[in-house]
Amino acid sequence: MTRRRGASAVRRRLDARLSLASSSIALLLAVPAMAQTLPGAFDQQGVNIPIQGTPNTTLQPGAAGQGAAQDQGDAQSGQGGSDEGGSGAQAAPGTRARAFGQAAPGAEAALQGVEQRRPAFVFEPNASLQGTFTDNAFLTQNSRKSDWITTPSGGIDVTGKTERSQINGTYSVSGDFYAADSQLNGYRQNLLTVDKFDVVKDAFSVELRGSIDQEDIAQTGQLAATERSGLGNQTQVANATITPKYVNKFGNWAVGTLSYSLNRVAYFNGGNNATPNNLSNSTQQNIAAELASGSIFTQLTWRLGLSDAISRGNDTHLNQQTAEIDSEYRINSMFRVPATVGYDNFAENQSAFSSSSLSGVFWSTGLHLVPGPRTELTLRYGRRYDKPYENGTLTYKILPNMTLTATYDVVVQTQQQSLASSLQGVVVDANGNFVNPIGGLPAAPNQTGNNLVNAVYRARNFQFGVSGSHGLNFFSLNGLFETRDFGGVIGSDRTQGINGTLGRNLSPLTTVTFIGQLEHTIDTGTLQNIGSNVNLLTGLDLDHKLSERTDLAFDVTRRHQYGTTRSDEDAFVIRLSHKF
Repeated sequence: MTRRRGASAVRRRLDARLSLASSSIALLLAVPAMAQTLPGAFDQQGVNIPIQGTPNTTLQPGAAGQGAAQDQGDAQSGQGGSDEGGSGAQAAPGTRARAFGQAAPGAEAALQGVEQRRPAFVFEPNASLQGTFTDNAFLTQNSRKSDWITTPSGGIDVTGKTERSQINGTYSVSGDFYAADSQLNGYRQNLLTVDKFDVVKDAFSVELRGSIDQEDIAQTGQLAATERSGLGNQTQVANATITPKYVNKFGNWAVGTLSYSLNRVAYFNGGNNATPNNLSNSTQQNIAAELASGSIFTQLTWRLGLSDAISRGNDTHLNQQTAEIDSEYRINSMFRVPATVGYDNFAENQSAFSSSSLSGVFWSTGLHLVPGPRTELTLRYGRRYDKPYENGTLTYKILPNMTLTATYDVVVQTQQQSLASSLQGVVVDANGNFVNPIGGLPAAPNQTGNNLVNAVYRARNFQFGVSGSHGLNFFSLNGLFETRDFGGVIGSDRTQGINGTLGRNLSPLTTVTFIGQLEHTIDTGTLQNIGSNVNLLTGLDLDHKLSERTDLAFDVTRRHQYGTTRSDEDAFVIRLSHKF
């Protein structure tokens, strides 16, 4: 689930739509001048990074936020690397996209001149100053105490593309200074980067991904209305992956892939008042070899895969070796029949499951339906992990700028493997923004929506997302329903929630956005707070562009918690930000 931080990221991306009209007019009237003053403003190619995740899952990114939809195409999970896709102006990640309309006749030469002088890499520093008033600084049920928080922030966005590399990254650090309660002072870091380097073109590549941000430890604990440090139920999550990959084509008959993925997840505290967490740092490794059918196979496609996934933490160990054969028979342009058979071998130490019960032969089959260019549905049923196994994906393009995406799957993994998988699924859209492939909202790979734990669990996860725009209005709606079974002795937890945004461009310079979120978490015995909690968050964002690179924003947010933890907080935020 995307919490308050995700909604703020949506607001920042409104800048792209606000600058569209004025920038187009400027281009038509003053292309020669722009060629002198705006080098690096035109990127002809976007970046489309396929999703990596559970085998047999096909996802398609939805429309990214409120802007014009970018059709990212289908991304086969388990397929690494980055592909070029789409076209349009590219902006630094997390910043305003410099999007321009089509040039007037005679402007093409000037555009080409700008493109030729565009630097390979663009570095864009930024800074902001934020003030936050909260009526419940300590998130207590009674004896609420108000405070004023001053938050200076500084960061840099980096974007670039050459023949052999694609780089998109954003980093910032923020300090929270409380006027009355200095013991709550702390700092927060935010990093998100997706980079790919083609060492040997079309053969050997190296991909780097990283994410750092502040997350809540327990959804049944105290949660703030805005992002701020100094609370005990918080931790900074650092998540990084490097993946070298070798690809070899055997003519038109087959494509072979050999990859190794090394991931590290670490937790640390940034606030002086943050209590030490008991979360375990962990290293994940995955070695995978694959042989897939080549272009000569049109009616029957197939894939042979071998993988060895290892997760090692201070408290949690999990090994999974898998061999599988996956195939799909194309009956006609509409109907296809997928089938998978394989074997899992597990070894683990932190659950009530027995490795022998999780291990064994697995299978699944079903229907892959493609009734038209706008719809794709895959449904599978079988048996895996000693239980019935279901898997499904749906992509439906409702309108050219509105796409619905939904997924359902069953996995056995650790918390750290889940974080690594989320990071691997981040997509970079054609404007250089990091988005979640389900619904197209700003990506937050360390944000799980449920309690952070040290355990092996079997999860059943359903997610859906839809976003789009119509005229001056835009919206998004996302949902998460997940149960995690830690075994009969340890217990289980369940998270269900929905969040949405509804906004309107009041003028070329001003945007208003309404935010709503409802989550329900039930914990019956994990390592975090046991109990049941309901969290309701509502907010209103008003964003005004003072100049091309300076924004002024006002946010009003209310969070209400009831259940095991009872707390209410009202917060008002004013923020001035500038891109240098």
